[in-house]
Amino acid sequence: MNEELDQSQIQRAGCRRAVLIAIAGLLILCLLVVAVSYFSNQGLPDRGEALDRLPPLDKARLAEALHLKSSLGDAVWPGLGAADIPILLWNQDYAFLTCFEKTCFQKQPDGWEQVLGDNFKGRVYYRQPAGDTTNFAVRVGETWVASIGTKLEADLFVREMIQDQLPPPINQIFPYRVLIQPSEVQISAVLHEAFHVYQAEGAPARFEDAERAYPDGNLYWAADEAM
Repeated sequence: MNEELDQSQIQRAGCRRAVLIAIAGLLILCLLVVAVSYFSNQGLPDRGEALDRLPPLDKARLAEALHLKSSLGDAVWPGLGAADIPILLWNQDYAFLTCFEKTCFQKQPDGWEQVLGDNFKGRVYYRQPAGDTTNFAVRVGETWVASIGTKLEADLFVREMIQDQLPPPINQIFPYRVLIQPSEVQISAVLHEAFHVYQAEGAPARFEDAERAYPDGNLYWAADEAM
């Protein structure tokens, strides 16, 4: 009888020890994940110094976007592939005006300076200090251009938006790296904004109507809560 009790106590002690080891292992694993996430966050790209010209990777993404537009644009919408649409890429410090397919700007636009010592696909491009930037179709003089932030700006926007909503120290260990989108997302975003330019040029009256209606979008909720 005593031997059976001793055996039962040994089994219970073994179970408790196994549970404690499992809990300790999970705690160590959690601490390891937190540490990895924290140190991974320290290596995330940041704005750093002002970028006064387009980095090679941004040029490569833009080149691929223009290639896709010219080769597949007509399959998406008739005439889109051949449309001469300038692209405006911006970061926190500068906006860069690019026009590579034809000669959409006959001269240097007012308020813009040529980026000296650099080019893209053998053509000059221009810059000016970043002002009221946006992702949409905008005008430079009388010309519609597709405006969009660089991929770094998009990644930083998402990261900072979430970081501002999280309390410390959670905002230091959240795995922001999983939020970084691949280059294909940026490339498709350039094409998205380029299509807005195509809309503005192809149906200007409807485009202007949509622009006037946009500020009243919140009124729909007041008109019909089910929406």
